[in-house]
Amino acid sequence: MNLRVASPDDLPAILDLWAERTALHQKLSAHHLKSGSGSDPLRIADRLRSALATEPALLLVAEADRALVGFVFGQVLDEKRAEIAALAIDLHRYHAGVGRRLVYAFCAQLMERGISQFIVTAPRSLAVEQAFWHSLRTEWNLELL
Repeated sequence: MNLRVASPDDLPAILDLWAERTALHQKLSAHHLKSGSGSDPLRIADRLRSALATEPALLLVAEADRALVGFVFGQVLDEKRAEIAALAIDLHRYHAGVGRRLVYAFCAQLMERGISQFIVTAPRSLAVEQAFWHSLRTEWNLELL
């Protein structure tokens, strides 16, 4: 598996991964479905395009077998804090370490820039996602909202 900074050519595959993640969350969580959390593909597409144009290092992708299998996206909030705004993994690659490797790479590159705290929002109704972020919490000084 290869991790790299995303390019504009990756956007269609990234949006497909996001749509797949959103559909899964809607199946698993009635709250997610009611709130519409993360379900607006135009909003996320605009945010990703903006990141690619202004600071592409905040959008990393994972490739395997010449296909994108995951991405992580975030934004710097101030000189010490960053938000991990989106993480999506190909549903056939769950439990293969893709998400963990993406988060490690994202956090490590921002720590080199002086970022020391990472904020993540994860639905409380999705226990597996909560457990994933809790497992990374102390290692990367994650604040889970």
